[in-house]
Amino acid sequence: MKKMIFFISILFIFITSNQAVAFPEGLQPSTEKMLIGSWEVSVYISPAEIAQMLGESLPQNLSIALTGSGSHTYHVGGKCNTDGQVTLRLNLEGQELPLNFLVRHAGTWEIHDNIIVETNINSVVTPNDPITMNVVNVSPEYQSMFTPASGDSTSMKIIHISEKIAELKMMEPPYRSFTLRKKIGK
Repeated sequence: MKKMIFFISILFIFITSNQAVAFPEGLQPSTEKMLIGSWEVSVYISPAEIAQMLGESLPQNLSIALTGSGSHTYHVGGKCNTDGQVTLRLNLEGQELPLNFLVRHAGTWEIHDNIIVETNINSVVTPNDPITMNVVNVSPEYQSMFTPASGDSTSMKIIHISEKIAELKMMEPPYRSFTLRKKIGK
């Protein structure tokens, strides 16, 4: 379950091949300064990845995929927040049931030796349509999968950072790499 929590913290994964912004020697902004601001994020987690992350065998006739998008903001003073939407797509014998959630997350962040450590303070996951609300009322474990406990932390290694993109890699399973895109003018 804790592995699914990571999706709320960051909701990101925009795999790209952009090049870094070149800065003259000695004028490179600090990593902390480059992180501050709002970043566009999106995520797609395949059914095979979900099954592996859950560490449980799903029934053969059930597959689950996850998509999400939103923004993740790093604030001066070590605070961060995420606002976005997540869709959990359940497919049972060819019948798809999308469960749609709005996600709000607040936490703290700090950098240690090129590793970002984010700690959850508060997260709210809200069903976004009547079907999802009914499913959550019957099976609250779907909503609880996305709601990290206060104090839970995630760590991400900074592979590359520029004024426009940040390439990160999770330090915990499933060890995914992802790219954040800076929102221009925000």
